[in-house]
Amino acid sequence: MKNITEAEIEFLSVAGMKSFLADQPERFEILSAEKLPPDVGSLFWCETSAAALLLIDHYRTKGIKACLLSDLTEYSGCAWVVHAEVTL
Repeated sequence: MKNITEAEIEFLSVAGMKSFLADQPERFEILSAEKLPPDVGSLFWCETSAAALLLIDHYRTKGIKACLLSDLTEYSGCAWVVHAEVTL
């Protein structure tokens, strides 16, 4: 199977920003065994768990640490969040 291209990978998330986990730790539930420091990397919101898992796999294949979170706020619209050691 061909790898997902960098252009295609952007379709997996609907929003992304610098990580603010240190400021709002109660907002997220960590679902992965692997964790990143809260002030490192970026957060990406995905509409489905499948999209989030594909995004995590994409980063891990490139040797980039990534983990799955759940956004517990009611207004986020997307419950699946990828925390990855990348800079936007």
